[in-house]
Amino acid sequence: MKKVKFLALMCCAAFTFAACDNNDCEDCNPKQETEETTFVGTMDVEQSDKTIFSQENISVNYTKTENDGMTLNFKQVKFAPNMPVSLDMEVKNIEYKEEDGVVVFSGNNIVPIAMGGEFPKYTITDLTGTISSGTINLSMICGVNPITYSGEISKQ
Repeated sequence: MKKVKFLALMCCAAFTFAACDNNDCEDCNPKQETEETTFVGTMDVEQSDKTIFSQENISVNYTKTENDGMTLNFKQVKFAPNMPVSLDMEVKNIEYKEEDGVVVFSGNNIVPIAMGGEFPKYTITDLTGTISSGTINLSMICGVNPITYSGEISKQ
C-alpha cells in the first residue's frame, strides 16, 4: 500500500512540474507591446553665451512600451563645439499619450544615462514633444542648456 501511495504521489508531482513549464504558459508572462522608431534630424543646443551649437544628422531612437513609458536614445551627440567626445544619452520613463496617431510626451526631473552611468548634473527638465506623420519635435533643458530637436523617420 505504501508503494502505491508513493507512486501516486510521484505521478502527481511529475504532472505538477510539467504543468508549470513557463515556455508553455503564455498567460503567465504576458508580452509587453514595444514600438521602436529611429529619427534623423537636427539638434540645437543653446550655449551659455546664447549662441546656438547645431548638429545635423543626429539619430534619436524612440521606444515606447505599455508599462515603462517612453525612452529616447540620442546617438553620438555633443553639447558644445569644444566637447572632446560624442556620446549616447538615454532619457527613460517619459510620460506619453497617443491620440489620433499623434504621440504627445513630456517629462521633468529625469536623470539621463550616458557612458554607463547617471548624470544628475544634466538632469532633463521641461521636456515636451510630439511625434506625428513621421516627424518628431521636442524641446528640453539639459542641465542649464536649452535643447531642441527636429527629425524625420530614418529611411535606412
